Amino acid sequence: GTIDDIFHAVERGVDTFDCVSPTRLARMGYVLTNFKFQISNFKLDITKSSFLTNKNPIDPTCSCYTCQNFSLGYLCHLFRSRELLAYRLATIHNLTFMASLMSSIRKAIADHRFLQLKHHWFSSWVSQLVRYIIMSLRYRWYGEAIPLGLNMLKCYCVYIITNLRNTVLYTGVTGNLVARIYHHKNKS
Repeated sequence: GTIDDIFHAVERGVDTFDCVSPTRLARMGYVLTNFKFQISNFKLDITKSSFLTNKNPIDPTCSCYTCQNFSLGYLCHLFRSRELLAYRLATIHNLTFMASLMSSIRKAIADHRFLQLKHHWFSSWVSQLVRYIIMSLRYRWYGEAIPLGLNMLKCYCVYIITNLRNTVLYTGVTGNLVARIYHHKNKS
């Protein structure tokens, strides 16, 4: 469901996706963006008070209804007020973002430049994300993960994990196990 999962799956020949991530993230106040200076794994938490006075759209290059008509400040206000319109506008943007991403991936494949597109999306933030995850999570096996670097993140694996009270079971397939555990741990 994440952007890195999509690129890794497409690279391996997957061409059909069904995922709730864009709408789930929208309901939690996250909008997807590829502006590298604002992001944490391509998502922006617009519930933060720092956006209340921001008059810019989520993405000035996006053609979605949300970006063409509403500012980050207004969206932040809607989320903080728990207005139902907030969820709809964020969902419209996230679905448009994903459709645009897939369109650019299809075009890159047709033009034989998929790897260039993938490199463009990940070149600047992957190393920062890996450092952040390694510094922020304290799992017993991290000592083994550090020397492996990004090679560990490119391996697909099936995971079955649970919460601390063993009341919820998470299962799935991911190309980035460290980030997936972080997402489950922080419910994002």
